[in-house]
Amino acid sequence: MLKASPAHLYSTLTSGDSAGDTFLDILDDFHLHQFVSTPTCHGDSTSSILDLVLSSYPSSIDKVDIGREFSDHCLVLFHVQLVPADTQSRTRKIFLYNKGD
Repeated sequence: MLKASPAHLYSTLTSGDSAGDTFLDILDDFHLHQFVSTPTCHGDSTSSILDLVLSSYPSSIDKVDIGREFSDHCLVLFHVQLVPADTQSRTRKIFLYNKGD
């Protein structure tokens, strides 16, 4: 079970077992930030954050909301703010070797 603070900093995540600690080390190694701070899975006696939103660009994720329950998980809604790269086709010279001397 992962727990996050409202500040959404990966350094404030905690885990209760060695597998979780290994996962948190991977997040730290790749500079990934976790944005879900509200439990997304509710059981009979516990609630856990099981659905994650991870990004290495924290400014690209905006408005993370936990919606209604769907099956045994809650819906996670978020906006990604990225500008698509405009690819321009370059002109290139193609040599026709069968037309050469």
